[in-house]
Amino acid sequence: ANPPRDRLITGSELRRLVTGCHPYFLAVVLNPLRLVEHCRLHWDDIDEDLNASVIVKGGRKHIQPLTPAYLACGRSSRAGGGHLFTGRHGHGFILRTSLSDLCNRWIKDRGVADATAHDIRSCFGS
Repeated sequence: ANPPRDRLITGSELRRLVTGCHPYFLAVVLNPLRLVEHCRLHWDDIDEDLNASVIVKGGRKHIQPLTPAYLACGRSSRAGGGHLFTGRHGHGFILRTSLSDLCNRWIKDRGVADATAHDIRSCFGS
């Protein structure tokens, strides 16, 4: 097995992963935010004209570009404002552990060995 955080997702593996996937998983692939940033992202923090979110890190604003496809994933679950991706029954935000479990289960079910949701972020983060 590759050391943690050292796994690169190949093009063929990525195609297997995104075919028919859950919108939340696709969001993780489309924008390499940290899982907790996906979970806590609120519509009030998004400038849809710029396709960007504003996240406060250490007291400073951090502008994170968002793809139109990412915003489309969020819109598919939007229930009149609130968090971009909601938790159970459309309330609050999805827990990081829930999103991580969903992504890691999907990766395993698609036969991509020794990979995690974080590996996807690492591949596309730079």
